[in-house]
Amino acid sequence: MSLQDGRVNGTFLSIIVAVGVLSAGAQDAAAARRSEFYRVAEVDGAWWFIAPDGNRFFSSGVNVVDVGGTREKYNPQRPEYAAFRHYPDRAAWVAATHERFAAWGFNTVGGWSAEEMMTGPLPYTAVLHLGRELGVPWNDVLDPGFAEQVAAVAEQKVPRRADDPRLIGWYTDNELAWFADTLFGFHIAQPAKSFTRQALVNLLRKQYGDDFARLEQDFVAVKATSFDELDAGGKLLLRPGGRGMEVADSFLCLVAERFYQTAHAAIRRHDANHLILGDRYHGFCPDVVAEAAAPYVDVISTNFDQPDWTDGQLPAFYLERLHQLTGRPILVTEYYVAAHDNRSGNKNTGNIFTTVATQQQRAAAVGTRLSSLASLRYVVGAHWFQFSDEPTNGRHDGEDYNFGLVDIENRPYEELVAVFAKTNAAAPQLHAAAGLAPPKKNAESLPVPAAPADPLAGIADWDQALALVPCNEPSSLGDLLVSCDAGRVYFALGCSTYVDSDTYADERSAKRDRLVWQISLGGGPPIHVGFGVGDEVSVSDRTVDSRVHQRGLRYTVIVAVPRERFDREASQKGDPVRLATSLEDARRGARTTWSAKLECNEAVREAASASATRAQ
Repeated sequence: MSLQDGRVNGTFLSIIVAVGVLSAGAQDAAAARRSEFYRVAEVDGAWWFIAPDGNRFFSSGVNVVDVGGTREKYNPQRPEYAAFRHYPDRAAWVAATHERFAAWGFNTVGGWSAEEMMTGPLPYTAVLHLGRELGVPWNDVLDPGFAEQVAAVAEQKVPRRADDPRLIGWYTDNELAWFADTLFGFHIAQPAKSFTRQALVNLLRKQYGDDFARLEQDFVAVKATSFDELDAGGKLLLRPGGRGMEVADSFLCLVAERFYQTAHAAIRRHDANHLILGDRYHGFCPDVVAEAAAPYVDVISTNFDQPDWTDGQLPAFYLERLHQLTGRPILVTEYYVAAHDNRSGNKNTGNIFTTVATQQQRAAAVGTRLSSLASLRYVVGAHWFQFSDEPTNGRHDGEDYNFGLVDIENRPYEELVAVFAKTNAAAPQLHAAAGLAPPKKNAESLPVPAAPADPLAGIADWDQALALVPCNEPSSLGDLLVSCDAGRVYFALGCSTYVDSDTYADERSAKRDRLVWQISLGGGPPIHVGFGVGDEVSVSDRTVDSRVHQRGLRYTVIVAVPRERFDREASQKGDPVRLATSLEDARRGARTTWSAKLECNEAVREAASASATRAQ
């Protein structure tokens, strides 16, 4: 994509020419920084990849660009994408795919793609799986021999691409399991000879000053009554209401730092030039892991999926928090939308990924999502998952989603690729504008938009741009939205959290350590909402309706507060109502606050009522 042209060029070679139209000063600075390899830099307020020719580059890529089923293994009873059925040879498929990428505006070959695509004219990224091959973080990461194990894996994979100027950079891994409580429980239960367990026990000794009674304020000890006995065996469970998660986070940081430091050294042993792109988080990353990674990566990479945002709207908190914690640019390494109406017979089993009804809705959501990502000044690229639909009856693990740009018969989804062509062409301008935009300021008062017909059903129909309440801190634990109708004010909180019930004595005790959301409106008493273990939500006020939408680690909690519940005088006069709300993760001592004056006056209420009437 070229900023200079602003449209899709006619040949695939033109796609790799990165962004133009720089100021004269920026041109000179870029020329001075030319090198043989891709880099990252902040230019005019926005982060970019810098191509070897010195130009800025916003990476729009596609993952799993491959030939699919082979002639030898193709089974017509289990249909899947298979290039050999449509092209005389692989060279013809490669040429056709490059032409398609040119027409659709893609400029990068993403992870897990065919070798021929990685040796063509386009820049690409590569996945090393340095940790996954060794079982990180479930292996003995703190074993003194771990570094050489990682080095041996790197030696097999890194040298052959170390001099390739088209390689943007290396992903160390994909979706490693960085879960503090689960890892704590796993490693404390390992044999006493484990170096990682020994380091954990030493960390506990230091934390509690060798005082086992102090430790038992935060943990329930099993088959151990002293540190000496814990050295020899036994395990620890989290005590509800204790501060054990702070120790678990410290241990997670220790493990993550060892991994990132070791992976960095192993790559740099063979390759001093290419970017290290991190390990592709799966849409959730504990703060301590991001902070541990920052010194050893050039880019923070994360896969990104939010099923409740089916219109493509972007939850702001997750990517913003990663950037604030690390100071690194962000590469979104997977995003996707599937449709129930598709030509491959994909059933989209499980409803765990973003899924809409039609291809028209799918295309619209993609346009919104990619435009939103390109409009974030710290995002340097976004890679679509994937080139072709998954097999009709599911791939090796059963996943059967309509993720493709093309169906299993090699036919493009025309609405989708047309939107990609348009949005990919516009992405560089959107990104440059994001860097030049002035910082947003919190308004003293917030006009509350009208609620949709069924506000508790989910937030896809909310006017999210108007409903977002600015956070008081630089980064947030979640996104807070507000809307209203004639009778109630609605609040929606979107966030990610993880509480492993197995690290407690039972699930009941785990629920005592849920997230707590407190809402204070006007002069009324505060409302307390608890959630974060399973799909249950507790609300302290029976007059407040609630609904929780939970998929995996992602939660959207919506509450409906009757107007009678807060400052009646302000409500009757139509004056702004003061909001003070907070989200607290007591296990980690983390807290986010929001405050605003909500303008939900008569005119707004009338508009809300009219909107609800029209929807009915």
